[in-house]
Amino acid sequence: MLRLKTDDRRLKQAEHSLDNYSANLLKFGMSDKSSDYTEQELLEIINGIYKTKKKLLVGGDYFIDVNDIISAECELVKVTYKKGKLSSKDYQDGYDKKIRNVNTFHVSDYYVITKNPHSGNHKHDITTVLLKYGLLKNSRGKFPRAFSIKNDFPSLVNDEYPRDLFHPIKKFINGFFFEDDHHITDFKVTGNVLKFE
Repeated sequence: MLRLKTDDRRLKQAEHSLDNYSANLLKFGMSDKSSDYTEQELLEIINGIYKTKKKLLVGGDYFIDVNDIISAECELVKVTYKKGKLSSKDYQDGYDKKIRNVNTFHVSDYYVITKNPHSGNHKHDITTVLLKYGLLKNSRGKFPRAFSIKNDFPSLVNDEYPRDLFHPIKKFINGFFFEDDHHITDFKVTGNVLKFE
């Protein structure tokens, strides 16, 4: 189960005063007095992740209603392989198309798509929150602006996309908000898409 976190200083500030968060609290019909909240609820307020209200602060600094999410997607930048740089023979033999040969996926962004627009958008960036909770890691080396995901479960979902690319959505949206691994199953990989076997 995903646990909300923050540094002690921010938590102490919120326990003393919710002035920085009061506009959102009032918008959601909640009290702007810190004494009305448990520590867990204060963590939700600080992080912009309201599990019980089903609200999520996304990139662009606005909230969406997670009940309105109909699908998710990620943008694949590059794939690295277990044997390192591939030769032309490896490509001829189809080594690059075998999911079991992938070491790491490098992605640039994760999005959720909502049925109704929020702040004029249907597509909402959730990359930062996934990174904050350890569901993505910063890539190193040749991909400094990307995020890496290890190929821990070398298999495909519905013969379409690597299981590991869906994992952040499964843990965060499905698991944290809905406690149902299959709540959102419509997932798409864009960008440098490879057809794996």
